[in-house]
Amino acid sequence: MLQWQMKTIAVVDLFAGPGGLSEGFAAWRQDGVKFDIRLSVEKDQTACRTLRLRKFFRSINNQEVRKSYYAYLRGEVRTQEDLAKLHPNQWTEATKSVLELTLGAEDLDQEKLEARILDAASSADSWILVGGPPCQAYSVVGRS
Repeated sequence: MLQWQMKTIAVVDLFAGPGGLSEGFAAWRQDGVKFDIRLSVEKDQTACRTLRLRKFFRSINNQEVRKSYYAYLRGEVRTQEDLAKLHPNQWTEATKSVLELTLGAEDLDQEKLEARILDAASSADSWILVGGPPCQAYSVVGRS
């Protein structure tokens, strides 16, 4: 089956961390199906920066943006903010797909979260909700 004929399944990733589970889904293309990470929800600010950068990378369909991404990895583009200035449209789209908040917090706006999830999934024929267990090596809770 050709790439343009593939069925896309939207993915919403809760407790996303830096996106290891999402990376696995995003890399999988088989049997005419691919996954599109539409929303990642994470509380850690550093993990969210990684999620935005990876979403930016996965959305690259232009050689100039690809060059800038690799220049960032080599340190030639100093910060993610500089990368965002070079490619504001692509960066804005990547930013929309990452929601930095603490699930279960008392001040959580549940309606806002539900609206974001439904928005991410609404344009897809199919979607899945995933949430992986914490990476034990890096979890603040420690090993179980």
